[in-house]
Amino acid sequence: MGRATELKSNNVTILTISVSDADSINLRPLSSSSEYNWNLSVTDATAYHSLAKSIVSCLLQIGSICQ
Repeated sequence: MGRATELKSNNVTILTISVSDADSINLRPLSSSSEYNWNLSVTDATAYHSLAKSIVSCLLQIGSICQ
């Protein structure tokens, strides 16, 4: 079994998070390859966006500590 197939069978979703200077947060699939990319259900979008905001907040705190 390939790694992507294994992740999908375990319902794992991997996203990247990009943040602009305007504080907008965009969720992107980790890869554009169809092997690794699959759609999130629309009902999950709010939860994923909230998670992204939380992750960004933590990363900003870590970044300010490291500088």
